Amino acid sequence: MGGGQGMSAAAPRIIRTFAEYRAWRASLPLITTSLSRGTQTTSHVAAAAPSGRPPTIGFVPTMGALHAGHLALARRARAETDLVVMSIFVNPAQFAPTEDLSRYPRTLEADLARIAETAETSGPTSPHPPRSAVDVLILPQAHELYPTGIVQEVSSQRGAFINVHGLSEQLEGSVRPHFFRGVATVVHKLLAGVRPDVLYLGQKDVQQSVVVKRMMTDLLWHLDTSLRIGETVRESDGLAMSSRNVYLSPEARKTAPILHQALATAKRAYTDSGERDAEQIRGIARAVLERANAPGATQVEIEYVNVNDNVDLADWQGPLPSPPPPARGDLKQQQQKIAILSAAIRLGNTRILDNVLLNGTVDDLSLERQT
Repeated sequence: MGGGQGMSAAAPRIIRTFAEYRAWRASLPLITTSLSRGTQTTSHVAAAAPSGRPPTIGFVPTMGALHAGHLALARRARAETDLVVMSIFVNPAQFAPTEDLSRYPRTLEADLARIAETAETSGPTSPHPPRSAVDVLILPQAHELYPTGIVQEVSSQRGAFINVHGLSEQLEGSVRPHFFRGVATVVHKLLAGVRPDVLYLGQKDVQQSVVVKRMMTDLLWHLDTSLRIGETVRESDGLAMSSRNVYLSPEARKTAPILHQALATAKRAYTDSGERDAEQIRGIARAVLERANAPGATQVEIEYVNVNDNVDLADWQGPLPSPPPPARGDLKQQQQKIAILSAAIRLGNTRILDNVLLNGTVDDLSLERQT
């Protein structure tokens, strides 16, 4: 295995350039129908045959410092595609000069160990070795993704970048105006290098998912690649998992679950008490956060609490829709805009963000490719 000599059979193959990745992908044999499973295809790559098809690729882009949220996306990709590719790249373009690029956690050995822990076998008598949730870990280099060079100051950058106008300026964009330019650019480049069938992102960074969905649609990536969103994975106390949670001081970590508590309280007002006024929903969440500022506790600095739709991320105008009725197998639900309640707070020097969907699910944020 490239870069993985001496590692267990469950360890992913490590690839460092897109040329190496393309060579690996070109060498893959076709998937053929398993005689023992009738019309079902196996999840293992079989010998080429006239009836075969190329294996499908699921792709999970990350910046490393992996946690259970990343691994949940990889496991979903394992269940839905034939082969799973994960990338680790700390993207300079999404950090402002004053932000934490130099100290962002870089924990490759620990990340490899976390991936190895996902290994499963097909059963006690299976002839196949243990297989982790990730088949290939690609570690792209900055000079390949940014051949013109990359600096953090936007006014000094050279080369091609992508702006998704109308979705990048509000919410996180109001605090980090450079951020989604960097995100859209690097995701576009990674899609070009990996060419996956399905891209997997997490709900926790919901605005990122909406921005990437629009970028994929406008730049025609949806002709080849689906986007699927995984639900936010949380700690036992409700805090959304994030690589930056390691920055929280012990006292701030005790306070941090208040963010999810505030959003959950507001959502209960919507689902259980019938509150349909977006401003009232915002006020309920904000009040919970403000009450957390007790003397001696880590102070909660509120950056924003807002209700936006999932299409244009516009501030919600008018009454909120009622929750949809339970889906019937024979009745496709009529598409409606989804109301997203999101918030960001600062605890000391650390920002945390979270969101809940008031009247929909993560499937409403996804994008299936056009075939």
